[in-house]
Amino acid sequence: MISISKFAASVLLRNCKDRKIHAGKIFRLNKRGHRYTVQLDKPKKTDHIMRYGDSAVLIVDNDIEKEIGNAYINVKEGRTSHNLVMQKNTITYKITSPVLLL
Repeated sequence: MISISKFAASVLLRNCKDRKIHAGKIFRLNKRGHRYTVQLDKPKKTDHIMRYGDSAVLIVDNDIEKEIGNAYINVKEGRTSHNLVMQKNTITYKITSPVLLL
């Protein structure tokens, strides 16, 4: 199962609110080859929806969640920038996005 830190969830929620994202759209975790991304999308009935308070913040497709297994999404702070990351065992994957501002 994939889980998300409160801080990462708040960053995703803030991005949706600050950018006045169209109602019903939130970020979806995608896999492109060996890379992970988040893009805006609408949830489907079979998706796992991660919430922060009363707000949906991240969509995870059931197939991707099964493939990934146990993982934790967080924000990694760097010297000059912050990155959304997914940690699985000892491996950290950077999650890229053309629309996410950290």
